[in-house]
Amino acid sequence: MLIRLLCLLLIAIAAALTPALAFGARLHDVGQIAFHSDADGDSDVYLLDVRTRVLVNLTRSNPDYDSSPSWSPDGTRLAFASRRPERGDQTQMIYMMNIDGSGIERVTQLRSRKPSWSPDGMQIAFTSVADTIIVADLEQPREIALGGGASADWSPDAQQLVVDVPFPVSGIGIVAADGTERRMLTPGAAFFSEPDWSPAGDWIAFADSVGSEWDIFLLPTNCLWDCEPQRIQLTSAGSRDIMPDWSPDGERIAYVCDVDVCVLHVATGTIDRLTRLPPYARAGAPAWRP
Repeated sequence: MLIRLLCLLLIAIAAALTPALAFGARLHDVGQIAFHSDADGDSDVYLLDVRTRVLVNLTRSNPDYDSSPSWSPDGTRLAFASRRPERGDQTQMIYMMNIDGSGIERVTQLRSRKPSWSPDGMQIAFTSVADTIIVADLEQPREIALGGGASADWSPDAQQLVVDVPFPVSGIGIVAADGTERRMLTPGAAFFSEPDWSPAGDWIAFADSVGSEWDIFLLPTNCLWDCEPQRIQLTSAGSRDIMPDWSPDGERIAYVCDVDVCVLHVATGTIDRLTRLPPYARAGAPAWRP
């Protein structure tokens, strides 16, 4: 009888601990975030292990400017903006590389920055001259101009993009992937809002200024073309919170908090600071590996 009671007690304890253990595993699961920083003197693309906080400089061999990493859908390659000394000028173009920094190939032939790889892996959107969003087809040598925008991010079905619209009125907008439809969502929002579509397609995260601060906000996507979505504020820590990027499971958002990379747990509001960069350095454009 005593043995039976002890067994029942152990089962009850295990059942009570299981949710807590599972929750802890989710908070510390293994993942990787690419971002750019000037911590080594010039802007490079880094790979950060979320669990161990180990940093690897992927573009150390290039003495010039590397920035704005964007993952391929299968997580095996990174598109990024770069200036390369072998060109003999300061023109920034889009390149791609393997996740160890090898196999670098040029994607674009004109000045370009802020790449965004499409979910089907077939196209890369980027910002070109005069803040114009262009889509480059990786299978065919063609490019489609989608109009004004400082940055862009694809919807999960690759049918539309959310864009930073710098002019004539700054804000967040959406545009069909073929350029046929376009609509402003938040006219008057701040210029460097860097919108990012959630993996499930139900939210768009972006940054906007509130007084002298910058914070992360959400827009619901249930009626983007038909209504005025009401934004929801996620951060208000008094820091400069910009450049959000959703985790693959849609539960967290990586972003730049002042000069470091932070992660916000959307359901709880908990914030983890993943990097502690030197005072002279800044992080930018975090991108969670699929």
